Amino acid sequence: MLYEQYMGLTVYEMTELFAHKYGDSAAISYLEGESVQTVTYNGFLRDVRALGAYFESKNLKGKYIAVGMRNTYNQTVCVFAAMAMGAVAVILNFDLPEDDIHCALQTAEPAVLITDPEDKDFEFDGKPDMIRLSSDSDISHILASDTPLLSKPDVGASSPAAILMTSGSTSRSKLVVLPQSALLPTSDIESRRSIITFPLYHIGGIKCLINDLSRGAHICLSDFRRGVTDIEWFRPEDAVAIPLFVSTLVKYSKLGICDLSCFKDIHSGGAPQDLESMKYLNSLGIFAASVYGTTETGGINTMFYPDAFKEGSVGRPGPWNEFKISSEGEILVRGKNVMLGYLGDDAATKEAFDGEWYRTGDIGRIDDDGYLFITGRIKNIIILSNGENVSPEAIESRIYRCGIIDEAVAYAENDEIHLGVYCENMNEQKREEIEKFIKEYNRSVPTYHRIKKTVFREKPFEKTASNKIKRPRQV
Repeated sequence: MLYEQYMGLTVYEMTELFAHKYGDSAAISYLEGESVQTVTYNGFLRDVRALGAYFESKNLKGKYIAVGMRNTYNQTVCVFAAMAMGAVAVILNFDLPEDDIHCALQTAEPAVLITDPEDKDFEFDGKPDMIRLSSDSDISHILASDTPLLSKPDVGASSPAAILMTSGSTSRSKLVVLPQSALLPTSDIESRRSIITFPLYHIGGIKCLINDLSRGAHICLSDFRRGVTDIEWFRPEDAVAIPLFVSTLVKYSKLGICDLSCFKDIHSGGAPQDLESMKYLNSLGIFAASVYGTTETGGINTMFYPDAFKEGSVGRPGPWNEFKISSEGEILVRGKNVMLGYLGDDAATKEAFDGEWYRTGDIGRIDDDGYLFITGRIKNIIILSNGENVSPEAIESRIYRCGIIDEAVAYAENDEIHLGVYCENMNEQKREEIEKFIKEYNRSVPTYHRIKKTVFREKPFEKTASNKIKRPRQV
């Protein structure tokens, strides 16, 4: 098992091992202006050591280094260099409201702030001695200079490595402190070429990058906004992406806009993926499955393989963590991948744990074969006046089987289940098909699951920073 090979290693030790294994093989390709740049495994290690040595010269061990950039190679080096030399990389989520970003910076009080010079969202005075670096000119200059390289630092696997911001879907964004041990590789699916569209401020982006590096893949560093275009020139074999991006790939494939024949595997994470998209990809010979994880538990927590697949499941728990289901049906996780806590919020940290078990807030079950099924969110549960508890996610999952609905949200109003529906290029025929499908659904479910009113929307639902739908307040 791949994870066991890296158990107990730090980010620096992993990066060094990647270079030892794969040397001058292509590691990361990225677009710079109009040209494609490629860095080898040895080159990536050298850059991490060069910037790490600079951080070390500024006595930054144990300090916070805030990084605000948009899926660039320099961003990748900054994050890895900070974690490698024993500082803590605070990876800023530029898609969150400006107030959340400023609150994060005020809480962390970083010793260094690295941003794109033109990005006004990150204007922050900080302490007088705070170092400000440009993501472009300053970092490129340090990497190009002939300076001593970082030697193996004295950093433990349990020490803090990174701080990530939660999406803030239900409250102000929290700062999740992850240890070095939360960042170990968790996937050994064979791949020669991989594309990363997850933003690197997302735990999915960091973990996908580490997983790809651990197996010697050639990585295309992309993002959600240009991912489809990059697929055309890079022709990757696998990807892990948010459900919205996967659904977009499926839609473009059906329209003949995007050729997916290069793919062997496409995994979805961050939110439930509609089954119709999964089935379509499988029909093309692409192994498609959902994986499960949270920022607080180091990202990907489950495993899936083509010969061990169960429809509707998010896989089986990986050996790097333990799962159990509470008496209330909540999924609990423990392991060395679990966060150290929320920075500056002891109350929220205490609330997030049941002893040594992290409370995910997700409702689920584990079947006799060990497969995990997600059935809803505790905070989203609709409690009707008759005492029945209804999971809106369970309703939405059934409704997506219609095959033509882009977004669906179930919610309660006046003690009834209502459904908001958005469908791109809505017309009368589509509306009739959806209404017919909902009638058939209502005949097949208990009374308290039935949809009493369908609201057809002209615009998509508002999204969180991680592209999850913001749910309406239950009435």
